[in-house]
Amino acid sequence: MAESKKKVAASEEKVAKKAAPKKATKKAEAPKKAAPAKKAPAKKAGAKKEVAQEVVTPKESTPKAKKEPKAPSAKKFALPTPHDYEVIKAPLVTEKSLKLMQTENKITLKVAKEANSTEIKQAFEAIFNKRVERVNIINVRSREKRVGRYAGTVGGYKKAIIKLAAGETLDLFEEDKK
Repeated sequence: MAESKKKVAASEEKVAKKAAPKKATKKAEAPKKAAPAKKAPAKKAGAKKEVAQEVVTPKESTPKAKKEPKAPSAKKFALPTPHDYEVIKAPLVTEKSLKLMQTENKITLKVAKEANSTEIKQAFEAIFNKRVERVNIINVRSREKRVGRYAGTVGGYKKAIIKLAAGETLDLFEEDKK
């Protein structure tokens, strides 16, 4: 009987060990401690405070020549090339284009189909010596047209609406005043 009591006691200890929570290790158990603060050296009574002194030397100022502001110069435009005349074909005269010219300082032109906005801008500035603010391009499609019993097509073209810069004006239809 004594042996059976010992066996029962041993098995109870094993069960108790399994059921009991495991002990945490020191690293996991203890939170990280902050580094101990360094103590300032003890001050002696009657000791003088040290004051940092900066040595300031006066700067030698030399009078600088003031630059005069440049007068606003007119923008110099490139000379027109034969390519510029190929890009800009003709002014487009409609009621709407005339209204845009009078009210919003915009000029409407027929241009080459292959031309892009930068080519149109450079060509216009070279030919007319006027600054351009913006260029809008529209592709006008070809369409069918009838005259009586005859049917045909009206060819498409590329149209550019050019906004002149502020202060610039251009009169495409100047009349000789005599």
